Amino acid sequence: MPINLFANWLFLQPDLGPILLVMNDVISTYDRADTTLEKLVGMLCEEPGESMPPGSSQSDLADTFRALCNLRPPNVPSPTFSALQDAYLKELSAKRGIVRVDDLIFRDEICLWQGDITRLDADAIVNAGNAQLLGCFQPLHSCIDNLIHTLAGVQLRLACEEQMK
Repeated sequence: MPINLFANWLFLQPDLGPILLVMNDVISTYDRADTTLEKLVGMLCEEPGESMPPGSSQSDLADTFRALCNLRPPNVPSPTFSALQDAYLKELSAKRGIVRVDDLIFRDEICLWQGDITRLDADAIVNAGNAQLLGCFQPLHSCIDNLIHTLAGVQLRLACEEQMK
């Protein structure tokens, strides 16, 4: 499948580029996180089967958001949630810093990246994921599957499920 079709299939917006992010430290520094994070956590808590109450501090909200994303099954998010999440994650990515693939050194069209894979501005990343390709469902587990699936947005898990069908 050509990468541009795959990007559309993953619900990525052309103006957003790849959504590759890191969570914990960055969330607590997000300027508008108070209201945005509260809204996102509130919307996730309203989904069937979820009842985790949002925390009172910024770090509690960040952990609650991450835990709810970790637990969320591959379902289509509402357009409101998607827009809010995408804006939030885009700003988090900018604050964390994006590593441009074009700035890396390649030899024979291959580049070995030793760093945070979630910061790469790439069309796709490869991870030795689990057999279901759905990432980790253990809340707040610090594995790379969990980080990639949480920080790419809830649409990634849905896209991976569709790919596995």
